[in-house]
Amino acid sequence: MPQIEAKVQNIWLHLEHEIFRKQNWESLKHFRSKYDNEFALSETIMDNSEIVELKKSMDKECLNAIRLCVMANESEKVFDYMDMLHFSASLKLVAKMCDKLKAQDLAQKVSKFISDKDTRDVFMKQ
Repeated sequence: MPQIEAKVQNIWLHLEHEIFRKQNWESLKHFRSKYDNEFALSETIMDNSEIVELKKSMDKECLNAIRLCVMANESEKVFDYMDMLHFSASLKLVAKMCDKLKAQDLAQKVSKFISDKDTRDVFMKQ
């Protein structure tokens, strides 16, 4: 489990760094010359599809960690990992996984968490 936690943290850090770089350096990418000191910083910025792939890989690792937490009966960690998930399909998989692993109480809490998160997202967009 510690290896998975470390891997999730590394992916999360890499993802946050790439998103930061994209937000700050993308606009300057077209104005850099090859002889500019910071050309290398803007040249290697990930495009949107690469960032989405990184988010998918992070979701896969989080789902694996959630599965291990459910099997070890560590429900608090399940919700910590659920906060790290990027896609709603991954959240729905967590609810199905809890049902299949015969953790009905946790499955109900997960479903409530998903509905609360959806409600929060709707209010944040307004």
